[in-house]
Amino acid sequence: MKSSKYNVNITIDKSKKMIYNNLNRNYVIYDSNKHEHIMGLLDNLNQGAYGVEDAALLKKMIHKQMIIKDNTDELEIIKFRENRVRFNNQVYSICILPTLDCNFRCVYCYEEHKKNIMDDAAAAKIVKYIENIAPNASYLYVSWFGGEPLMEFKRITELTEQFKSICSRYNCRYNAHITTNGYLLNEDVINKFKDLNITKAQITIDGLEEYHNKKRPLTNGMGTYKVIQENIINLLNKNPDVSIVLRINIDEENFNHIDEIFDIIPEQHRNRIEIALSNLFEAKDKLNLYELLKKSVDKTYNYSNVENNYQVCPACIVNGFSIAPDCTVIPCSHAAEEGYSLGYINEEGKFIIKDQNLYYRMKTVTALDNDKCVDCIKLPACTASCKYKRYKNNSICIGKSGEGISMEERSKLHYYSDLMHNRIQEVDML
Repeated sequence: MKSSKYNVNITIDKSKKMIYNNLNRNYVIYDSNKHEHIMGLLDNLNQGAYGVEDAALLKKMIHKQMIIKDNTDELEIIKFRENRVRFNNQVYSICILPTLDCNFRCVYCYEEHKKNIMDDAAAAKIVKYIENIAPNASYLYVSWFGGEPLMEFKRITELTEQFKSICSRYNCRYNAHITTNGYLLNEDVINKFKDLNITKAQITIDGLEEYHNKKRPLTNGMGTYKVIQENIINLLNKNPDVSIVLRINIDEENFNHIDEIFDIIPEQHRNRIEIALSNLFEAKDKLNLYELLKKSVDKTYNYSNVENNYQVCPACIVNGFSIAPDCTVIPCSHAAEEGYSLGYINEEGKFIIKDQNLYYRMKTVTALDNDKCVDCIKLPACTASCKYKRYKNNSICIGKSGEGISMEERSKLHYYSDLMHNRIQEVDML
């Protein structure tokens, strides 16, 4: 037996410590006064005979894959898991942009807000594409993006009806997600979410009313905070099957007031909301967001970064990409802003790849190509990191997420979230 390469020792507080496994996202908690004994035990595995308590301890850690067989190659496990997700030909993850226009003029937005709207001809091409792939697909996941996608809600409704009909015909599961600023999320839209199979929505609030309105106004300069807040609560009240990612962009100006946002959502809904904090302009070294995220957990919000998904967006998988309003196929919206495109959907509903080098590189680039990443204990949590950033430069470390927290802090948030939601089991304690 041997200890996993990806075990990390973490101090929770004065009385408790934790061993956290980054590969399988498992942990065990133990009293600090047991630390020397447990470390000595792990440093001297295979001694042949153990006392009852030590044997029970090791059994728990074997169960959690924190102690593994001597011949286990964990790097090969990571390779296998990543490839299994990336090259699953039966799963399609398509991000569709029905418009590039937006009703907001956020001060930090990188998009150009082109007056580009999907027309009937482009919509017909996408429907034909879905008809072509559905016979060989087991799961179709559509993300609605923009611009502001709800500006073209009629188009979303029309396309969804056709997607669902096609998927039903071929026994293909269909699900959808939407990224919206939330302003147009009125009662009519909310009532149709269930029929549209939209089970998750990402909505942004950047602070309380004064700050948010300054950063995220309408095109006419008017504020948006009150409408968005009311729409979020209305969505939660009327649609119990929908979860929300509440995105909050952080900078030096609003950093000290972010926790005030946590009180605007009624407590009974908070376990359906993931708080996603993001440092604007990637100011990760200036702003540490751990205490804010811990406060969100204390407020009973969900912390969902507790497993390795091995993919983070459609660009990560073989049958994943984004489709612009004119049926141009792009790796992702960030790549599109810099002029990158993979090809287009033609009249027969076929994906025509024009830039094969870009396509194959985006689909195969991996942290495993970076020697520093391969030797890093954070590797399991970084395999799903942004493929576009890796495409541009795979020699730099991009493992520190937009949350602006360390690996150890992320591990503690996993524990705190389980503690708050009563998910701690006996097997988690040594």
